[in-house]
Amino acid sequence: GGGSHYGEKWPKYKERIDTSRAKYAKDGYCRSRVVLGMEGIATAVMGPDGVLYTLSVSYAVGDDDDGPLEARYAPVLLSLRDAIEIAWSEFGGV
Repeated sequence: GGGSHYGEKWPKYKERIDTSRAKYAKDGYCRSRVVLGMEGIATAVMGPDGVLYTLSVSYAVGDDDDGPLEARYAPVLLSLRDAIEIAWSEFGGV
């Protein structure tokens, strides 16, 4: 079935994917611990060529809760997405 090539790790990966999909549906972006000490948030941008692009922001985090950083950077990420989509439409695409 789906993800069977991941073996025993698949349920953990599937759970993370499902969590990210729910976060994206709710907030317009998802987040990931990229590497220890780095967090990232990302959103999708539909290009004028019909290709789906990813726009992301990564930032350093300590051991404590990174909620304030996510709250700070998420509006910036979503504004950049909107600005890119507007620019592509105004300039007739790439």
